[in-house]
Amino acid sequence: MSWIDSWRHRLQTMLGRRQFEEDLSAEMEFHRRMEMESQLSSGVDPQEATYAARRKIGSTAYYQDEVRRAAGLERLDSIRQDLRFAFRGLRREPMLALFVVLTLALGIGANASIFSVVDRLLLRGPDHVVHPDQLVRFYDVEQPKGRQESRTSYMGYAAYRAIAETSTLEGAAAYSLRSWTSGVGIE
Repeated sequence: MSWIDSWRHRLQTMLGRRQFEEDLSAEMEFHRRMEMESQLSSGVDPQEATYAARRKIGSTAYYQDEVRRAAGLERLDSIRQDLRFAFRGLRREPMLALFVVLTLALGIGANASIFSVVDRLLLRGPDHVVHPDQLVRFYDVEQPKGRQESRTSYMGYAAYRAIAETSTLEGAAAYSLRSWTSGVGIE
């Protein structure tokens, strides 16, 4: 059973809760009655058969709780109770409700605007790059190990920029993901 089918079944059970509880009680009563008939057929006194059936079956409330838990109703009941409690509290204190809603609106709005600024400036990149698919990244190659290094000095950047100005490249730019402690930074 997929998770969608599982949640659909839980919702159907929750919406038809009265019928579910009636069916559950009827089933528990059926098992108790079957055990009592089994005791009676073996020749036990009717009153003793009732007690024996109850002892053998055990607590019906415990089994009903287990069935509810397996059907996923415990979680849904908890959510429903929490929502009812919250709405009762909000109805009791309308100014608090207004304050909470305004605070949430302000917080969500501030987060959305900050994210849009960060997205525009840092994640999408500058607008002056017309064809971002034509960007080229230069590397310094460390001779003894043959590794590519994405770090370079200002002098290395100046050499790349000179190459860019004398070749088919349109321009050069540098960036730093950390601050420079020497006071020289490339932006």
